[in-house]
Amino acid sequence: MMVQVVVSLGLVAGIWLSWPLWHSVERSYPVLPFAGYPKLRTGMELGLIILGGATLAAGIWRSGLLWLAVLALGILVLGDQTRLQPWVYQYGLMLWVLGCSRESPIGQEGLRIVIIAIYFWAGYHKLAPSFESVWKENFAAPLLATLEGKSQESVANLYRYVPYIEMATGLLLLFSKTRIVGVAMGCLMHLGILAMLGPIGPYGNSTNVVIWPWNIVMILLLIFLFAPKRRATPEEAWKVSWWIPRAVVILVAALVLVMPMRNASGKWDNYPSFHLYSGVGERFIMIVMPQGEKKIPEAAKKHWIKEPRKLAELHARDWCYAELKVPAVVDDRVMLDWCQSFLDLEMTNRDGFIHRDGHRDERKIATQIRLNELKNMKFLKELETTKD
Repeated sequence: MMVQVVVSLGLVAGIWLSWPLWHSVERSYPVLPFAGYPKLRTGMELGLIILGGATLAAGIWRSGLLWLAVLALGILVLGDQTRLQPWVYQYGLMLWVLGCSRESPIGQEGLRIVIIAIYFWAGYHKLAPSFESVWKENFAAPLLATLEGKSQESVANLYRYVPYIEMATGLLLLFSKTRIVGVAMGCLMHLGILAMLGPIGPYGNSTNVVIWPWNIVMILLLIFLFAPKRRATPEEAWKVSWWIPRAVVILVAALVLVMPMRNASGKWDNYPSFHLYSGVGERFIMIVMPQGEKKIPEAAKKHWIKEPRKLAELHARDWCYAELKVPAVVDDRVMLDWCQSFLDLEMTNRDGFIHRDGHRDERKIATQIRLNELKNMKFLKELETTKD
């Protein structure tokens, strides 16, 4: 019961802190539905949010109602791919498990699998070279500013150990004899993140404020799901469970343990693979020519960079952070839709172009995309294919 309350409150807090992401009437950042899925009317969005909130509350007494909350959340995500944030994906999967097996031992095992997978894959992706800049520019920056010499170098190089600490936390949670160590490591890690990025930390004004409740939720989940107490072993839990909870747990385990393996080949998105602060991803910037400035909505102009004698720039990441309070989803499929949204404004090659740069396959890339090249494209990879 307590796990359900924690997950439900975490989801509600995340939606509240990123409200413009869910109520699209209050935003200028493009709404990016999944391919073929229609844009939701704002009235329907509000209705789905109310339905989800009501069923989350009613689910305390009738856990089966949580499926309606998951359904409402799924429809909202289909209506805008930017809503598929890591915490939304995690909470949705956990509510799905709780909806069919809250009291079942196999359900508890399913919830633990989700947490273990988050730590393992989040650590694994931080092995990428791009994590070094994330560490130095975000987590360690205040300390580095106060240190010098060998002390500064030692703190700067701590990024090398972070991936292994996160992966080890997930593996330690797997086994009953080492679980308490994994719980302690995980709690300390989240407390450290809150100390740096929380409301009273050096980055207390961080644009990604949804990580505040998420870190608190993770600490509570570690305690409620993994704290030492007598529980059924996975084998016992499997034997006493009905086939529906078994099937749901197997599917969830496949989604969080197996599917992230396909991320490296580009066949599974970054956020469902738990790319948390790994630095992996690309930067997309709309460069606006003077003649194209009048086609940009006034609400969007609040978020562009325009310096004297320079072209105006709309950065997808900064725009999304500033307006929606969450990071942009920068998978190729989603960012193609972002780029094509400027075609809906009747912009042409004379009005601007897209600049893309970042890391891919441990190499830096930088390309410029003309707007007419975006027409009839399904993936940005098609552009790379045509240029090779």
